[in-house]
Amino acid sequence: MTKPRAVNLWIALPIATLMGSEAGTTQKAVQEFLCGVHDWTADDVHHRLEILSVTIASQPVGAMFDYLLTENGEMPADKKLLFKKELGILGIGMNTVDLLAVNAGVPVERFTAGKNIGVRRLLDLTNRDGLYSLAERDDQLRAGTLEISTAQPVWAREVLGLIEQTWESQFKRFAAIIIVGGGSLLMRDELLRRFRGQAVTVDDPVISTARGLYKYAQMKAARSGESFEMLAFDAGFGSIKLFGKQGGLLLQSAVAINGTTSLGKLVGLKSARRPLHIQNERGSFYVGQGAHQFGRPVQNLDFDRLTGSPEMLALFHGAVSKYLEE
Repeated sequence: MTKPRAVNLWIALPIATLMGSEAGTTQKAVQEFLCGVHDWTADDVHHRLEILSVTIASQPVGAMFDYLLTENGEMPADKKLLFKKELGILGIGMNTVDLLAVNAGVPVERFTAGKNIGVRRLLDLTNRDGLYSLAERDDQLRAGTLEISTAQPVWAREVLGLIEQTWESQFKRFAAIIIVGGGSLLMRDELLRRFRGQAVTVDDPVISTARGLYKYAQMKAARSGESFEMLAFDAGFGSIKLFGKQGGLLLQSAVAINGTTSLGKLVGLKSARRPLHIQNERGSFYVGQGAHQFGRPVQNLDFDRLTGSPEMLALFHGAVSKYLEE
């Protein structure tokens, strides 16, 4: 049997999963879920991966280090000075909006919050009759064919309301406010108006969290002498993000239980390209863009999906498969 590729995994989770009395239980469940040898096929290609360790961080922390560290995991002098001050981090993802404040490297609890009003809330506002799956609405949004002119201002007010509730006007004392996540692109104008000159953005804010976590892992490895390959994983509800020595990768977080039939060629119509097919110990799945067109959609957006669900395992295997191909 082929020896598995061995990696240390760093995973970014929504801040809400790391708050409260259940935080320790959640972290332990995620670590137990992902640690060990993984064996699966992707489009009939066999893969084996051994995860030696799982280190958990919050998504805003990954975003912060993406801004502060270089590609090699080093912190320049000007960023060291900034890190000694008070920073705000705002992440707008598919499922959650996360706010975090850090003062000289220490989190400020009263300025920290997370709420399930991410981009999926915008998609829900455009889908009141429930005629489309979440992934189908997401496809339309990404393609620029979704009409959001009525729903977008409503959603933006909800996000700004959470910011107001958590930070009030005290955000003005922050040295900078780092803004990341796919939702930040949709709210760019509103956020720049709200924060004026304090807002800072990064290149490709969608993958920022995974990229920043990988940079941080590099910094820690350099200090400890760790030599194993590292992989950063952002378990996003809109897209799975991976970042490692080969660069970054996105996989839309769409999952369907494998369909039992396959259409042949229909005269006059284009042939659809089937999404990535994953087979593992939990079953048979389609993952990624278009998955919901080929099987029964799985749309669990509860945080429980992060701690052992078949769909999360299928997405993780799908993303790793694509990463290893590059």
